[in-house]
Amino acid sequence: MAKKPEFPAKLRDYTMDYAREDQIPALTSIVERVFHEYGWQFSAAVEVPDFEEFNSYYANNLPEIGKPVLFAITSANNRVCAVIALKYDEEGACLSRVYVDADLRGEGIGTWMIQQVLDLAVFLGVSAIHLWTDTQFVGAHRLYERLGFTMTRVIRPLHDINHCFEWKMKKQLAEQTQRPEDPI
Repeated sequence: MAKKPEFPAKLRDYTMDYAREDQIPALTSIVERVFHEYGWQFSAAVEVPDFEEFNSYYANNLPEIGKPVLFAITSANNRVCAVIALKYDEEGACLSRVYVDADLRGEGIGTWMIQQVLDLAVFLGVSAIHLWTDTQFVGAHRLYERLGFTMTRVIRPLHDINHCFEWKMKKQLAEQTQRPEDPI
């Protein structure tokens, strides 16, 4: 059996913990800033309806197989700087809402928070996980591939105001006997 991940988790001056309702405006802002980086329009009601309905969507926001959980990553000065979720859909477990503020990318935060969620999924008994990633998020694609995700041939149009398309990526999970080194 996999070891139960402990939250809050720490990486240098960063803390990953279960998101709280009072953090939703900051988490929404992270997603909005990424949209603006790509010149896209943003509507919270359309793009992050789960944030808008935090209490009903995430309920007690604690990990349980089949129930979504949302995490906030904060810096030492309590700046909310990244977000990630583990959700479930008709295909099973899904990595979602993976966003890191632009000024912190390349520092290992994305790798670390994704690995934390993958470890949680393994602990919960998840054997495979997938994600959908915008076709324009090339840097994220490289990160996911480094973490063992493979690009599928499945692409879906979102029929949204930004005319986006998403690639599906997937990863088989197995209980790890040794965790990969945390990034420096």
